[in-house]
Amino acid sequence: MEEWNPLRQMPRFVVRIVKNGSDSSSLFDHHRENHTFVCSTKSIHKKHYQSNQIHIRKKKVEKDEKTKRNYRDETVATLPAP
Repeated sequence: MEEWNPLRQMPRFVVRIVKNGSDSSSLFDHHRENHTFVCSTKSIHKKHYQSNQIHIRKKKVEKDEKTKRNYRDETVATLPAP
């Protein structure tokens, strides 16, 4: 089964914000049944509310020996603002 690609099938999705996002592995979940994007508030940056689009980002966590953690954002989908 082909992995779902949000960039290929864009329109008509609802953005739902979860106040306290789960662990980093599930910051971004897509539920096909109700077509809802679920992500933590940390992954949506405030400045995006001022534009016409909301960028949903998935945090990729990479281990760094010095700091023990290093976060890098990767844009997963760009949706029109409601």
